[in-house]
Amino acid sequence: MQNGASFIWAGLMTAKNSLRDGFRWVLGDGRDIDAIKNPWLQNKAGFEVDQTVNYGVDRIPVADFILSDSRCWDVAKVTDFFSDQDAQLILATSLPQRSVKDRLAWPRTSNGQYSVKFGYQHWCDTNLCTNGIVQNVEHLLHLFFDCPFATSCWQYVGMPLDMSTVEYAPDWLLQKLNEASHEEIVLIARVLWGIWFFRNKKVWENKTVNDMVAMEWSAKYFADWRMAKESPLNTDAAIKLGENTFAVGLILRDHRGDFVGGKVRSLPMVSSVFEAEITAIQEGLRWLSTLSYQHVTIESDSMLAVKALTQSHDNILEIGFLLDECRYMIFSSPGFSLTFAKRQANKAAHLMARLPCLPGCQSIYTSPQVAKAFTRLLRTCCWRLYCLIFLLNGIRKTDVENGITGKGPRIEYDIFSKALMAEVIVLISVMDYYQLKKRRQQNTVDSGLVTGVDDKTTYTMDQRKN
Repeated sequence: MQNGASFIWAGLMTAKNSLRDGFRWVLGDGRDIDAIKNPWLQNKAGFEVDQTVNYGVDRIPVADFILSDSRCWDVAKVTDFFSDQDAQLILATSLPQRSVKDRLAWPRTSNGQYSVKFGYQHWCDTNLCTNGIVQNVEHLLHLFFDCPFATSCWQYVGMPLDMSTVEYAPDWLLQKLNEASHEEIVLIARVLWGIWFFRNKKVWENKTVNDMVAMEWSAKYFADWRMAKESPLNTDAAIKLGENTFAVGLILRDHRGDFVGGKVRSLPMVSSVFEAEITAIQEGLRWLSTLSYQHVTIESDSMLAVKALTQSHDNILEIGFLLDECRYMIFSSPGFSLTFAKRQANKAAHLMARLPCLPGCQSIYTSPQVAKAFTRLLRTCCWRLYCLIFLLNGIRKTDVENGITGKGPRIEYDIFSKALMAEVIVLISVMDYYQLKKRRQQNTVDSGLVTGVDDKTTYTMDQRKN
């Protein structure tokens, strides 16, 4: 296997060699079996003849040691060619009395048939653990805890374990997860993943690392994984030559990568592309301040902008004030972070910045799922409210027809009245929340233009009148 081969091909080739070594030949007519190199001795470990003997030939079929007319061993030839021990085993092997083909069998099952279960068991029996010590069975307790490499990993993270009384690793792990704190559970998961990853590196690529490298790698891997669960905000700026304005595009997604919202805004032209990219980041930070997101990764495809904001070098030009404001908004929000994204990964914000937008205006796009959820909730509340009013009217009408009068309300009427009040409260709450969302996206006066929030278009005041 060449260097740089994928895990899949390396695994297939390793499994192929392991399975090939697990089969042995069942003697038939002996024509297909190499008496020197093939495993065919039934009652010998490894099933092969003594490989330390110089036989003088590279290959000789087993059929050459069988008398074809009587279907028995050529005793003189066997004892003269093989070692004494191998000769005794060969002569003790029974020969079929009719001519049949040689065949391969899996000797670890009672019927000689191969199965994935026994193939995997054979692979475990013949492979190495992380530190290179041969084990008969690489069980979980040894792999993750008793192996010297694993032990040093637990010690490196400051969590040495005494596993001398533990017999079954999964039971111990389940108990530990029930008792440990959240931080300890994360640490356990990180160590187990680091041990497993570099154990596979040893098995499949024959690469060995020490405990420090393994645990530092797993710590970085977990940090990247946690960052991936944050909501990303992609920013970009679009400049057209000859225009007196430029546009910024923003795309906000949740930790699953689903679209949450987008924004495009037209602003007066700046002096450079660098300043435009910084302005796009500033606009994104201002937008986030109006939302309830606390863990957001701001991504920009401008390496200069990211370096300027993440490094502590002062900029005494006019753009320095813009950089200072962005740094303040990022550092004042512990859950915010800024990172560089390749242009291919920032394509959505790139396209958003190129959507039509009138000078000095902005458009905000919301997820269709959010609007549908509001519509369903509002429709449900209205329908339930209508049903309660209908029932109350029915009760009152029945009371009038039956001549029921009295100062106190009937129990049914009282119950339905309270239910009606609850539904009214729910409906009001939904409407209040909807109005709050609308106020966050309401029209704003910017450069003498009224900007409307719409799924497709931004309007000016004159356009709205028409």
